[in-house]
Amino acid sequence: MTQRLSENGRTIAIELDARMAGALAESAPNATVLIQNVLKTDIGGLLGQLERPRAVVSNLPYVITSPVLEMLDVSRDAFDCAVLLMQKEVAEKLLAQPGARTRGSLSVIMQLRFEISKVCSAPPSAFMPPPKVHSIGLKLIPRINGDLTQSQREFIKAAFRYPRKMLVNNLAQATDRSAVLIQFDRLGLNPRCRPQELTEVDWLRLEEALRTRAH
Repeated sequence: MTQRLSENGRTIAIELDARMAGALAESAPNATVLIQNVLKTDIGGLLGQLERPRAVVSNLPYVITSPVLEMLDVSRDAFDCAVLLMQKEVAEKLLAQPGARTRGSLSVIMQLRFEISKVCSAPPSAFMPPPKVHSIGLKLIPRINGDLTQSQREFIKAAFRYPRKMLVNNLAQATDRSAVLIQFDRLGLNPRCRPQELTEVDWLRLEEALRTRAH
């Protein structure tokens, strides 16, 4: 993958295993290879060294998928596209639409921030050695109007704390239940809905309504 990328433009590759340095120098001599931990890397700073358009491409190590996604979320303005291969279950959460049982706070936040689409599926046999899980490749394109405040993030995460309970009950733990019901009625939301049933637009409208009411 590094070889193919480096043949089509300037490529900065991050590799944790120092033993791969020689192999990459041979297979992708045009790439700049950094032997370091991606979790300790300034992704935005590295991307800033490249001309636009910029892309992030990775076969994500499964154990660090979530923190890498968070890093890319923070550095969203520094790249134009990300193509990521990840464990099937995580990809399905990112793709989950309103009503899906797999939909959670990660689904809502990432869909507010990025346009997410499936690129491919990869069975265990596509790897050597084969893992015990299936993989899915996703494309993430930063949304032009994808800004999200810390308050909105915290609101969404808190509301999903008990995803099988009615959303009204989750929200009533932090504010007056009658006030929550009033806003649900005003926004035309079902008072018996679960968190996974709301659209991204619903979440923004509800957060704004409750925050405005609180002030």
